[in-house]
Amino acid sequence: MGALAVLALEQNKKFHIVAKLGRHDDLSHHIKTHQPELILDLTTADCVKDNCETYLTHTSRFVIGASGLTNQDIERLALRCLEKKQGALIVPNFSIAAVLCMEFAQKAAKWFDAVDIIEMHHHLKKDAPSGTARHTAHVINQAKQDWPMMHQTPQLGRETFIDGIPIHSVRMPGILAMQQVMFGQPGETFTISHQTIDRQAYMPGILLACEAVMQLQHLVCGLSSFIDLD
Repeated sequence: MGALAVLALEQNKKFHIVAKLGRHDDLSHHIKTHQPELILDLTTADCVKDNCETYLTHTSRFVIGASGLTNQDIERLALRCLEKKQGALIVPNFSIAAVLCMEFAQKAAKWFDAVDIIEMHHHLKKDAPSGTARHTAHVINQAKQDWPMMHQTPQLGRETFIDGIPIHSVRMPGILAMQQVMFGQPGETFTISHQTIDRQAYMPGILLACEAVMQLQHLVCGLSSFIDLD
């Protein structure tokens, strides 16, 4: 993902890369040395929280493309970014199609009595549920909190609930990323499905995020605000 993002940014005349870092590099040292206007973080859940703390000690805007931040972490980051007038974007999924699926799921929610999210990823993905599934649950919950025909407490085979929405996670080889949001009511179901088969699908969203964050002085979650659905 990082290598593809570097290539996409290098091919875009709006950007100039000053440093490419790995997990063993001194993040704070390189920020002080190169003083980037923007930092793109495509790391993993086990270090993204510490990385955000480092970004907040500097003035660079930043885009986070790693899951692992809780709702409480994001709320705290949002307050600190607002205080510092520091632009930031947390992007659960850079795929434009995935963003559209989340938007459609939010709009569909009010018309149905039950919902489940099934998310599937490759076997090397360390966290579950995925950041995309968590954000999907969050936006659905914003649209509707009451599900009269659905068990809203954990039960066998349905143990993980985020914002009151059940999420099922699959991890196996042969899959890159796939998500289904299944709505139901008496007599019918409605499924919104998205599959990523190549990480190239994320590159347009990465470029969009890197452009959009430069206009921000606060933290925003997701790319939906920057996609015109009219």
